[in-house]
Amino acid sequence: MFPIVREQKNNLNILNKKHRNPEDELSYLRERVRRKEMEMDAPSNRFEGDRIARREIAEYSLLPSGEVLYEAVVMPEYETIQHVLKLEREDIDFQLDALLRILTNHGIRNALSICARINHHHLKDDFYKILVRSIAEGLPSKGIMPSRIRRLGNLTLFEIEPQIFSPTDNPQGFQRMASASQALYEGLLSVVDSHENFSLEMAVPEGKKNISFYLLAPARKQIQVEQLITSMFPRTSIREHRGDYEIFNNDGEVAGSILSLARHPVVPISTYHGLRNDPIAELQASFLKTGKYSEGAAIQFIVGRPDDKYNAHFKRIFRAIVKGDDLSKALQIPETSLGETIYGIESQILHAVQRGDKTEESESGIHEDALHSIERKIKNRIAPVVIRLVASARNKTRAQQLLGNLKTPFMRHDDPNGNSIVFNDVGSAGITNFIRNFSARAAERSLAIPLSTSEIATLLHL
Repeated sequence: MFPIVREQKNNLNILNKKHRNPEDELSYLRERVRRKEMEMDAPSNRFEGDRIARREIAEYSLLPSGEVLYEAVVMPEYETIQHVLKLEREDIDFQLDALLRILTNHGIRNALSICARINHHHLKDDFYKILVRSIAEGLPSKGIMPSRIRRLGNLTLFEIEPQIFSPTDNPQGFQRMASASQALYEGLLSVVDSHENFSLEMAVPEGKKNISFYLLAPARKQIQVEQLITSMFPRTSIREHRGDYEIFNNDGEVAGSILSLARHPVVPISTYHGLRNDPIAELQASFLKTGKYSEGAAIQFIVGRPDDKYNAHFKRIFRAIVKGDDLSKALQIPETSLGETIYGIESQILHAVQRGDKTEESESGIHEDALHSIERKIKNRIAPVVIRLVASARNKTRAQQLLGNLKTPFMRHDDPNGNSIVFNDVGSAGITNFIRNFSARAAERSLAIPLSTSEIATLLHL
């Protein structure tokens, strides 16, 4: 019993004593979070821990500095004002770097005082994210911004208000919008470097009712990206969105899904060329079912720079079919980059195609359908795409309902003679990692599916 009593006394001392340095403050916050988790009997996961940590940071920021810090380390009022005046005219990235240096040299509570005086919502949000991660992983090394936060600082988030074609006034408006979006995406693939991605997102942020379209691209390519958007959509309103939008209810639940294809990716889904009605209209209607308060929803397309390996491989499959091979045999053509993933999908296709009860006539039909669909796909550039759907609400049932609303429009893209969408829902064990990757715009190549720019523009366009 004695070691337990001693540990409890040590923890009590941490909560009651004043702090001399950032490490003392961090120990205090960690103990506060630990006790709150015990009081609430909170689930042991990263998402719940982060929410509690954020609330404890907010409460700590309201405590008078003299009550929690030794007098010698309390930053004088005049020094606080000097920092605020110096930083308030700077951009958010400069402010965040400066706050990290202040945190390292003067402590957490003093840095929070300056952050509150600057009164910039996105700065506060980013700084709190760093503090939450510090509680879990330790203070940033020598005031250097953590890579997950810094990476978003190297990207520019554009909020786009697209021009709208009414189907009644202009029946061909949908095809023109999708075609222009395809041209935009092809231009973006030419702008980003081989190690870079861009992100296409449609969302209803928490606390808002309107649907927003976002494009995230490398900050150093900002001018080229703006020129591309305005050249393809001259009547579109575009503005830089400082910081990031928020869809998560901090006191609620999250449901997510990652999209894949039912068949080999060489076989396309339905594209806008053969559709009369705009599937985005149904998607927008699904988003509008999201409540303004305590709810949020988003779809995210992380598009990587292709190295033409998909086009080269799919063209080899196409040529084999033209020569007379059936689909199952053509899919055995090796492509080392796709590796075991392609081999696993091949086995499913082989099982579907090579059933003993298939007649010679049906095999010929499969051959003909495969020929036309693959030919249609390889005419466009093909890129790896990670697609995530996410919804947040007060409880799990409502979050799942909102996620289901987002799924329905994607089912319209199933092609009876081609491919179809598969939804891989994220379980409770993986939801924290899913949220982290969604927020970081992580391009998980193991989850990427090869889609043509025509397919991408059909699934999501301005």
